[in-house]
Amino acid sequence: AASPAADARVGEGRAAIRQRSPPGWALAAGTSSSIDLSLLRQLLDRRRELREARQFEEGDSIRAHLGERGVHVNDRDNRWHTADGRHGSIEPFSVEPRREQWGTYS
Repeated sequence: AASPAADARVGEGRAAIRQRSPPGWALAAGTSSSIDLSLLRQLLDRRRELREARQFEEGDSIRAHLGERGVHVNDRDNRWHTADGRHGSIEPFSVEPRREQWGTYS
């Protein structure tokens, strides 16, 4: 079970996503068949940007937000799909290792 603090952070992340969601997202919240593909692409692109910036909690919040609307995101295969059969690819992300992870060499 998650701690109350972790639950609060997830709730804050979802609230932030709702505030920054593209116009019309509320209309897409009903079923997977109502999710507009351009809005879906915007959210997937934003998630990739967040992950590349190492903001994994916000990226995970977008994934959870999509999941609540019937969009399954498969990071291993870089694919997404909905219950109504729509599917597509996800642009892979890459993260440069932080310099402090490598240490210094003499």
